[in-house]
Order: sequence, then C-alpha cells, then structure tokens
Amino acid sequence: MLRLNDKATNIIAAVLCFVTALSLQIQVTLFTSPTYLGLRINLTDLIVPFAGAAILATLLIRKSFWPQWRMKHLYVWIAVLTAVLALALIHTYFNYGEISRWALVNKFGGWFVLIAIMGIGAWVATNATQKNLESFVRVFLGFGLLVFAYQLIITTLQIFPGNQTWIGYYKFIDFPIAGLMANRNAYALLCTAAIALATCFYFSNNKTVPEYFTYGFYFFLPLFLLVNGSRAAGIALLFLLPTLILVHFSKVKKWSRLLAVLLMGIIFVVAAFHERPSELVVLNASQYSFLQGEKSKLSTYDGDDIRKSVLNSALEMIQARPLLGSGLGSMLLHQENKTNAAINVIDCTALWILVEMGAVGLLIFALFYIQISKSLFLSWKEDEEFSKTLRLSLMFILFAFTLISVFHEILYTRFVWFFLGLGLALPARMRQDV
Repeated sequence: MLRLNDKATNIIAAVLCFVTALSLQIQVTLFTSPTYLGLRINLTDLIVPFAGAAILATLLIRKSFWPQWRMKHLYVWIAVLTAVLALALIHTYFNYGEISRWALVNKFGGWFVLIAIMGIGAWVATNATQKNLESFVRVFLGFGLLVFAYQLIITTLQIFPGNQTWIGYYKFIDFPIAGLMANRNAYALLCTAAIALATCFYFSNNKTVPEYFTYGFYFFLPLFLLVNGSRAAGIALLFLLPTLILVHFSKVKKWSRLLAVLLMGIIFVVAAFHERPSELVVLNASQYSFLQGEKSKLSTYDGDDIRKSVLNSALEMIQARPLLGSGLGSMLLHQENKTNAAINVIDCTALWILVEMGAVGLLIFALFYIQISKSLFLSWKEDEEFSKTLRLSLMFILFAFTLISVFHEILYTRFVWFFLGLGLALPARMRQDV
C-alpha cells in the first residue's frame, strides 16, 4: 500500500479530484465568429497543460509516484495505437492527395489529449488518498444530479401555460436536453455512466455516496429518457440496468426501494404529460415516428438519412481498402467529393475505425479493448472495500460505453478516458493518510 505524506502532492491530488469532477461534464465552444461555428472542446482540455506541469514537477522532484498500472505493457499499447493513427493520417495523403485539417486537429491531436487525461486519472489513482477519491465520486455525482434535475424540472415547467415568459432566463442549454455537454447523445452517455456509478456505490457497504443521489437519478430517469430522446441511451440502459440487478441480486430490499423510486418517476411523467404528449420527444420527434405507426415518416429524420448516406459510403470505402483503411479523416474528404457535404462522423466507433484505419487498425483497437477489460476484471477480483466498488463501477461505465459506441462514435469522450486511467492504476487498497 502506498505511503506518501508530501503535503503539496496531497493538495494537487485533492484539487484535481475536485476540478476534474466538474470539468469532465462541461463542453465549451471557443473561437466562435460569424463565419465559424467555433471549436467545441471539453473544459478538461484547458486544464490538461496546467495539471500536466504540476504532476510532472512532483514526479521530477520525486514527491509523487509514477502511475502503478495494473495492465501489462500499457505504454507499448499506447505507442502502437499512436503509430496506427499516424500511419492512417499519412495514408489519407496517399489516397486523397491531402491531409484533412479536421482529422489532424480533432482525431490525431485529440488522441494525445485523451492519453494525457488518462494519465492524469492514473496519477490521481496512484497518489490520491481514499478521502480524495471519495470526494471525486461525490462531487461528480452531486454535480451531475444537480444539472440532471435542474434541466428536467425547467423543461417540464415550460410546458405549462404562463411559464414560457420567465423560464427562458433559467435555461442554459436549448431543448432537447443536453446538460452542459451541449450534445444530447454525449449527455446521455454521461448520465448512463453516472447512473452506473451511483448504483454500484448504493449497493456497497461504503458510505461514499449519499443514497438520495441514487434515488434522484432513478426518479428522474423516465423523464430524462422521454425528454432527451437518445435511442442509444435507451437501448444501453435496457441491458445495463438488468445487469446491475443480477450483480447485486442478493440485496432485494435495496433493489425494491430503487424500483419503487423508479415507479414514482414513471407516475410523475404520466401525471405531468398525459394531457400534453406532443411535448415528449419520443412521441413527437421524427426519429420515433415508428411508435405512432406512421411508416411514411420513417425516412423523414435528417439524422437517419445522413446515417444511410454515410453507411453507403462506408461500405464503398471498406471494399476499396479493407486492410489499411482509407485514412484518418477520409470520410470527410469522401463525402465532400461525392456529395459536396461536410459530413465527418460515422455513427459507430468500430465502423469508423474499420473505414479509416482498416481491418488491421480495428484488430489492434479490439485487442487493446479486450486487454483493458481483462485487466479491470482481474484487478477487481483482488480489490478491497472502496477500490472494489469503484472498479466495479468503472467496468459498468465501460459496458455502457461499449453499448452506446455501436450507435455513435464516442471514442474521444473525455470522462471515459479519465475513468480508464483511474481503473487501470487504482491500488487494490487505498491509502488512508491525509
């Protein structure tokens, strides 16, 4: 077990736990102008240089420990994956005669941001006290629940007559609900992860998370699914919640209370919206028109039309270059050449890797994913008390990420990589000294 008593290092670890618990849940847009929509980044990206400098200083003067990875050869894996991305970027030039600036900044440059964020998470896991990490979990869930409840209450109140005139002053993200992530699907992934984290700590003997945090998430969950309208999150929770029940099946009384709160949430939704069904995304938005039996509307959702176009292009690109892919950012270049449209997102993480990095790239990423999953599971079996609960939560977060990644390209979601750093470097037993 680690024994580290340096005061400055303890302060840095405590500050990073608090700051990242908030910043990982916030997206910001920079450099907006009349001709440029702006660069959307996670707030943590702005913190990385300062956190990195502070961490590096403590390591160089030997006041903190290097991350104690529980996964073998992690640095080799990172080097290989970086090489795959670099070669894919070069491959774009050979295939299209240019390198996509968007891919260079967002995908290749963004990769190093992800690694840095994972490194921060690992350093925190290695050097923070249990008290620090308990504070991280509480702040992360507390802030998440605050935004979760606030947005849902405001969204619900605005449907009633007389509220529209003042409610607009209190909304910080436009409908449909997107929290501070500025994108409803990214927010859906965040909320799914928060529910997994809150549920695991709810069933543990550790009192890190107040039970009412978990009750709050479950009470507002039905309303969130109906208002946010993320189909991917709905499918993910359809698998995630039963799995959480099976893992904690023996704790019947606790599950009964959670399900009772969930039922109260359903009753609240019915009471609030039974006379205003058109206000709910799942009953009114075109992506859910099939629920109304209106087959003519099945192709009216712009997002699905774009997906069909991208899927057709993806199949063409895979057939043309199945082994090494078409290159990083090639979908954007392909769509510009084919349809004159700036479409750069393939809504499936595995398909995106296959198209742009080929079967070789997909195989390497898949092996990396399998190794991560194996390391988390084997470490969890050896863990004690707090570490065991936190690592179990991280496995469920990875499970949610896996399910939603089938329907969206979410490899670059920042909080997932921070949690990976935590999970892969968390000691089996946390140090208690402050």
